[in-house]
Parts: sequence; structure tokens; C-alpha cells
Amino acid sequence: MNSHKRLAFLDELRLNVSIYALNLIENKFYRLQTLRTFDATSGCQLYTSCGLVCACRLERYINKDHKIALDSIDQFWRKLDFRAAKIKNEDIDLEEGLNEVRSFSTQLLCFVVTGQIR
Repeated sequence: MNSHKRLAFLDELRLNVSIYALNLIENKFYRLQTLRTFDATSGCQLYTSCGLVCACRLERYINKDHKIALDSIDQFWRKLDFRAAKIKNEDIDLEEGLNEVRSFSTQLLCFVVTGQIR
């Protein structure tokens, strides 16, 4: 979806929670219209099972023109580390990796031909 970039009430969450979590909240936002039409509630399933803002809580934020606070999202969705990984060239042994692939390829070919792994 990724249209969550246009939704102002998600401003506090962007770059602080996972895109998957933003998409789940966005889906609930679009379900609000259906819930309003049938005068139904969300059942708070997203809140109780995932620790995210459900449709009925989301409606309160929208009606008051507030942004969703980062504290209202479960810690699980906030464990992101956007810092670049530091990999030293010494840590990477391409020759060893290539040898493992060759060994696996040979074993696979042997199994396909003979039905046995050597």
C-alpha cells in the first residue's frame, strides 16, 4: 500500500515503527468507513493481539485531529535499528562461501543422479 505517507496522523510513527505496522494501521483507517456505515466496532483485535491502534481508537485520533503517539504502539514494533551495519572487509571470506556453494552443488547433483549423498 504505502499510502501511509499521505496520512498526517501517522507522522509521529513514520521512521520509528515498521512499514508493516504502518500498513496494518492504514488498513484499519480504510475500514473505518465500513464500520461507520454498519454502526459496528472493530472488536479491538489489532490492539489486543498486535499492540497497534485499532479502528475505534484510531477514530478518536482522527476526530480530535491528533497524531498517533509513539507510546501508543507496542515496543515490538519500535525495535528498529536504522543505523547502517558496519561490516569490515576482513569479515567477508568470499572464497570460503564459494567453496560451500560448490560443495552443495556437487552433493545436489550427485543426489539427483544417483539418489545418494556422498
